[in-house]
Amino acid sequence: MKLNKIISFIAFFAFLFCGLRIEAQSNLEKYWYYRHRLISGFTKVGSQQGESMVAPIRNWHTDYHILHSDHLHFGDQTIYMGWYLGVLATEYALLKSQNLNLERTKLELYYALKALIRIDEISNIPRPYYNYPVTQLDGFFLRDDVANGFVQANLAHFNKFADFHNYIPVYNEGSDYESEGNNYRNKEMSQDQVYHILLGLALIKTFVDDAGLTINLENGERLIFNFNLEARNYTHLLISKIKADKWVIKNPGGNPVNRGSSVAPLFPFPLAEAGNFITGHKYYDAYTIASARLWKTLEGPAGFSYYLLAQALDNKAGGRDNLHLALTLASISNSYSGINITGLSSLQNWDSFYPLLRYVLHEGINTSKASKIKEHLDSSPCLGPWSHNGASAPDGWGSPHRFIKDKNEQEKGQFHFQGVFTGLDFMLLHNLYYIVNPDKTLPAFEEKMDIAFNSKLEFPYQINGIMYGDSSNPANIEAFRSISCSDITIKSNGVVYFRAGEFLNLNCKIEDGAKVEFLEKPFNCANNQYMQANNLKPHRQSPIKPVKIINPTDKNIIPFIVFPNPFEENFTLYSPFDYPVTITFYNFHGVEIRRMENINYGNTSISLFGLSSGLYIMKLEVEGRIYFKKIIKT
Repeated sequence: MKLNKIISFIAFFAFLFCGLRIEAQSNLEKYWYYRHRLISGFTKVGSQQGESMVAPIRNWHTDYHILHSDHLHFGDQTIYMGWYLGVLATEYALLKSQNLNLERTKLELYYALKALIRIDEISNIPRPYYNYPVTQLDGFFLRDDVANGFVQANLAHFNKFADFHNYIPVYNEGSDYESEGNNYRNKEMSQDQVYHILLGLALIKTFVDDAGLTINLENGERLIFNFNLEARNYTHLLISKIKADKWVIKNPGGNPVNRGSSVAPLFPFPLAEAGNFITGHKYYDAYTIASARLWKTLEGPAGFSYYLLAQALDNKAGGRDNLHLALTLASISNSYSGINITGLSSLQNWDSFYPLLRYVLHEGINTSKASKIKEHLDSSPCLGPWSHNGASAPDGWGSPHRFIKDKNEQEKGQFHFQGVFTGLDFMLLHNLYYIVNPDKTLPAFEEKMDIAFNSKLEFPYQINGIMYGDSSNPANIEAFRSISCSDITIKSNGVVYFRAGEFLNLNCKIEDGAKVEFLEKPFNCANNQYMQANNLKPHRQSPIKPVKIINPTDKNIIPFIVFPNPFEENFTLYSPFDYPVTITFYNFHGVEIRRMENINYGNTSISLFGLSSGLYIMKLEVEGRIYFKKIIKT
């Protein structure tokens, strides 16, 4: 290798291939694995209809005789959106505390908040839901806006890492927006959706700076956005509307929603208190005063007995389902003591989370137990929670949400909600524990999904008398998604290994004698507790058929050829087909940026003038078949 040889190494997306497996060595690594799994398998980050909605269940099915399905299930997504907002808010605080890159977290949080606003602004949804004009944000939202065909339109995004996360590809979706047919009223928000959205907004208010922050959008646009103010303003809209309707959830046409319309007699007071905590406004009236008496009565032993009886009677409507709602509001509003929140939480094995949430938001006495938190974090499956075919992930990770579902469902799953799950419950518990860090033994929070070195980097180097990046202590730099650096020097005695799950973007100056390896393959978990079976076949719950994806290495097919690649502005595409080809270009975030049609047989010169340097993906469609090619613009 020549002295001072410059290597510009920009790697590629991996779609379907056998990869190296790793075992998540710590909960921090597991956290970032879950995060990458979330944004690649359960949501598509962005501003368009259906984007930044969170699907609680992948490979969703409702029959114990079905091993898997090809459905991505978005039902009740606003509950999970609230937790997603909370994960991003706490992630922002933790990254900021270590002076780490905040760009990706801010971008996701921006799109998630805008998605919440989008499902409120129902005039943007092309259906006459109500017989009245809607032109403003009003504090009333739909459960999602995922339309039929959303997954089909985004197959490459949702399935590119399916092999590595050990779930099968998805081709269809189920959502509240579409599944209720013409019964639009069943798509409306209910009280459980509201309270868990408030959880996320409360964490934004607490942990994201109350200032205009710069957001770098994927289209190159930069804007200033105040997340904290947006969270407070939307909370005010939400609670003001419920209060104006006398604590009944009504659509803007004045009709109570079909599901969960009446705020339980318990909840006007803690809901008003939660609103006051987030916004500083007061929402009290005669209803909240009456509610306060009952709410306080059920704080202590009476409440414990009430919820215990509901559990014994398997009474969801009377109390079992109300418990997670009560604990969410009690924690946000600080209207129950930490001791009583701990006691009530213990009824359903939720006492690792709700006492910690209350303490993180309000401080005071910490009634959370580090041993219980560690037990839940350590026991979460490396590959993520799951339940199907009558079997579930062990140690209570067998439901879509262990801090909402009861103990039996945590252990055995639910008949109607089987599949693989987001892990948002683990992620938010993890971040809250990191923020509190009661025993001061946790390692420093660090970024393990997207690593970006913003200053000059040189290997080997010495820290506290220890050499890092030589033969005695090689540097292993790993990220679940990407690693980027504009100025790296690896000296002759350097030993450095780079590995990213999706792509590397490195400018390296490598001296003769240095040992350097670059690897771009998705990560997986060797500690694989996901139920295995031979010859898995997806069960179809919809007449929509998957698009056939042809492997370009098939012996009977001449693949498309791109040359030169990498290229500066122009490249040539060779097509072996006599049929017209449609090309769609995507950036590395999966955002469509350009489309070309009627590309014919033979060589075609293509220009990407005006696009920035980096990795792009071409989706080539011909006669119902799909190919993918990576291209690199230097």
